[in-house]
Amino acid sequence: STIRDTPLTLWVLTGIAALLAKTGEQERSVEMLGLVLDHCATPQEARDRAQTILAGLDMPVLEIDSALERGKAMDGVETTRQLFRMADNRWLM
Repeated sequence: STIRDTPLTLWVLTGIAALLAKTGEQERSVEMLGLVLDHCATPQEARDRAQTILAGLDMPVLEIDSALERGKAMDGVETTRQLFRMADNRWLM
């Protein structure tokens, strides 16, 4: 993705994190939100939504903090590729 596409990609990742949280994959959701919240190109609306998602999770604070830290270390491009592979295998069937 190009630089100008990055905010949109981060917004989409926030939406996918919301889906993951709703389907019981809270830890993966928080990791993704860590990536989103740590990225300098994340739009404020996505940051606000990420905070709302985090506030609605039923996880211990220490687990959330650990998952956020792991998310900060994630590569955005590779994460997006993995999600497309996962979507092919799971959500698009």
